[in-house]
Amino acid sequence: MSNPPTSSGVVNPLCIILVKNGSKGDRLLFRYPYKTYSRHSSEEVDDFRPSKSSHLYPAHRNIRANSVSQCNHASNAGFSHHNPVFHNSDDHGAGLRTRKTSRNSPPSSRRSNPYAVVKNNTCDDIFSNCRANDRILARDVVLGELSDRDLANLLAVNSDLSEKKFELKINEVRFVGHPTLMHSPRDKRPLNPAYQTSVKLFNIVFCLNARASHSIVKCFYDLSKRLGIGLRHEEYRCGYVSQEMKHIISKLDEACVDHADEDSLNAREMLFNDILAMSNLAKLMKRVYDDVCDTGFVKIKINNWVQVSFCLPQKIHTLPFRKTAPLVEPEKIHKCLEAIRPYHAILLLVEREALVASFWVDASSTIPRLLQVYSPLKSLQTLAADADLTLSQVVEIASHLVYWAAAIVIYPMCESNVYVIAPDAPITSPELASAFTESFPGVSLSQLLSDFSMPMPLGERINPLLGVTSSQMQLVQLVCWLLKHRLLIQLHTYLYMSTYLDGYQEATITGRLSEVDDDGSLKMSLQPYEDDDDATVSDYSETTADDFRHLVSPLPTVSIPEQEIINLVNHDESHDQEKFKGSLSEMQDTVKRAVAHIKIPLSIQDIKMFNRLSKYFTGEFHLEEIMYRENVRRSQLMLLLDKFRDVLITVEKDDSDINFFRLEG
Repeated sequence: MSNPPTSSGVVNPLCIILVKNGSKGDRLLFRYPYKTYSRHSSEEVDDFRPSKSSHLYPAHRNIRANSVSQCNHASNAGFSHHNPVFHNSDDHGAGLRTRKTSRNSPPSSRRSNPYAVVKNNTCDDIFSNCRANDRILARDVVLGELSDRDLANLLAVNSDLSEKKFELKINEVRFVGHPTLMHSPRDKRPLNPAYQTSVKLFNIVFCLNARASHSIVKCFYDLSKRLGIGLRHEEYRCGYVSQEMKHIISKLDEACVDHADEDSLNAREMLFNDILAMSNLAKLMKRVYDDVCDTGFVKIKINNWVQVSFCLPQKIHTLPFRKTAPLVEPEKIHKCLEAIRPYHAILLLVEREALVASFWVDASSTIPRLLQVYSPLKSLQTLAADADLTLSQVVEIASHLVYWAAAIVIYPMCESNVYVIAPDAPITSPELASAFTESFPGVSLSQLLSDFSMPMPLGERINPLLGVTSSQMQLVQLVCWLLKHRLLIQLHTYLYMSTYLDGYQEATITGRLSEVDDDGSLKMSLQPYEDDDDATVSDYSETTADDFRHLVSPLPTVSIPEQEIINLVNHDESHDQEKFKGSLSEMQDTVKRAVAHIKIPLSIQDIKMFNRLSKYFTGEFHLEEIMYRENVRRSQLMLLLDKFRDVLITVEKDDSDINFFRLEG
């Protein structure tokens, strides 16, 4: 899948530069691509084009043409610090007045009076597009006007700034790298005298858009550091870097003599093409740049020896078939990885065979072993037992696959899972319908999505007429496909304990235990204070999440005497009474008040369990998380919730920690 256009202009690097510092001075050895105007400018301008008022596009093209011509003039004259678009008001006005429309165009797209007042949103679109052009032109001026000598002086720092993060911003361009010493003083390995070189330091620099976020800058710094460490290792092993630099420097010196009288721009471009053809190090730099721009993955071998792997999370984690998608920051992915639990499962986004084939030859054998028993129906704990691996190993493998966009975290598919269509699902995308038809011929995607328009347990969607087994298999395959393309979200049940109960704000236990049942249950009667409002607890049981915030807010504590609850216990069972008395001393007043409002018989075990689980009734933990933390079965938990349903409010929503594509707000 290609990246959304809204992020490609910011995520993709503008170019990659290799510079060196040594006793013979600073020098720029390689730069790719040498021209950065055409590849990025067009796609970034498209990001700022208005989605409405398409009849304004001819005017936009005129403005852009005027801007480009002015920028070319500025590049010939040197740096221009004024606005390259609006420094001449006559040119701007002429660009708007020379706009033409077709006679066949609808009346709404023609404007009879060229001096008519334009709507405000149209002016905003024009100025937004022009500001985008300003940034692009300023960026191209920086990369076009800075000579190779200037870049070498700026980027080839001295040894004092080595082995640190290097970051330099000039107008709309940010340079990021990790200056690496050719021979690190902390490295105790002996150096072969045959590999002595005058080069002290080299720096692999990525030119980024100045609007790139801090996380993107950090990722490219990490890539530069990995490449630098790998190249230095090869320098110690076989003198790879010094040999490659000698070939490049000799080619540069030769070109300075042969092309001294030729046009500098064309000569330098031809020179770097020649270096690219004869240097393996230059080919390595080019491949790194192309892989990052095309896929976001870098998987190379430096000198066929050192393996370097890298992924750009902001580029590889995309929502398929969406025209626009949020930019996923690594922090959200790390938050998802920290939220992985043994009851979770993983869903592969790529084929199992293709995933195994993408591993290095010396990769760990635990990953293929786990993939052999993989199933979206199995939890991580079950996978660990089936693959004969420890749970920590399975969690680490799952985290690795999620970070590299090879899998997503889900809850194991079962009949109790509740799925609903995602709010941003591209239901009108023809590419989506074509891809679904190719995978499931004869099945209607629109009908399938309409079936998931209302939340419903998965077990209720099985068609018994097709046979339970075949219907289950087909439904699992369909749900897996929809989850892979982020068309469905799973809803979990979250609990709130209501502390506001009309008519029972100061309720006290006035009933006394007349008799204790054989199972030790307690019978309690309530005498609420009189209140004019006839609302009951059941009136709030179906309140939405936005409306019940005031219901769960803390209220002044109402003290309920512990002795009145203790008196409800059979006095003959002194041992159980002492235990129950100890639990009451630790019970919160809100729990006591909630227990006092339950009209059905409750056992001592019910009260103890409710008190133990009350800390999870804040809307932050879903049922599966409560079961995992307290080692409680679903049947036990559901039975307890049914007894205390009058004081609990349930809300169904997705798990935002796992779903890092969730749009905020």
